Amino acid sequence: MAWSSAALDAAESAAFAADYPILLASHVLRDGIPTAYPWTQTGATGDTNHAAAFAPTKRAWDGFAHAGLHTYPDNNAATWFLCFALTTPQEFDTLVLHGSNLDLADVVQIDIADNAEFTTNMRVIWQATGAATGARAVVTNLKYGGTELLRYSGVSFLRLEVDRTIAFAPRVRELWLGRRRQLVCLPERPLSDRREETVAAPITSKSGVRTNWVTERRGAARLYAFTTTAVQLAPLTGWWSDSLRGTRPFYLIENPESKPHAYLMRCPQGPSFYPVNIGNGVCEITVEMREQNPFLVMEP
Repeated sequence: MAWSSAALDAAESAAFAADYPILLASHVLRDGIPTAYPWTQTGATGDTNHAAAFAPTKRAWDGFAHAGLHTYPDNNAATWFLCFALTTPQEFDTLVLHGSNLDLADVVQIDIADNAEFTTNMRVIWQATGAATGARAVVTNLKYGGTELLRYSGVSFLRLEVDRTIAFAPRVRELWLGRRRQLVCLPERPLSDRREETVAAPITSKSGVRTNWVTERRGAARLYAFTTTAVQLAPLTGWWSDSLRGTRPFYLIENPESKPHAYLMRCPQGPSFYPVNIGNGVCEITVEMREQNPFLVMEP
């Protein structure tokens, strides 16, 4: 099956241009069920896997982006490829890439193709310098070499390529490609990038010293409320399905066009999704989200 691409529809493109938030819960590496996922120096999916013994490639799509849960090759080289062959062809239009040392690379890019050797219909869909990638690259506009916002479909083979003049071992915490759920309106509650919360439990020693056991510090907290029509509700119901009814982690991407910030979120314990019909095809709904580690505000 050959991959294809198409421009996002007019409503999605207009909402993106207006900087409305994106919810990203689909994950092509997880949902596509990879049959091969090697670190190689040749770029072919069927070549020898050079993943380090204690850093398996599966960490690239486990839904966690902790610094200690990364994957990397077992030796140093000037060029490395992290390749994937998917059982089920996937569609995507958004990328979030967490790295531990990708800022050292000269070039970081994503390639797709129609065969495992990447010799048929190969295209570079995103490319950046390592310095621009940093600890968390958020790419909401995968139109490398074009002018339209594109969604890629039928993709079975993709890879991350990392190049550096000096040989090294690139470290990847999470490679998240997915289909966005583009909100077509802003939440009615005021938006603020300063909404944060800290989770801590008080501890008192036998000597009377009091301290806190901190489990989360400066995590983003969001409570979105909407009064929506069916068209405005559709992205929310799509996200709810993608996230397995709010039980999987997902990204909230705010200001996706001007200055995208991607927060790795979860719904609180016992998530709920209750659109309340208030008549005339309009309903009310509230979505609560809490950031999980790694916290964006704590990254360099």
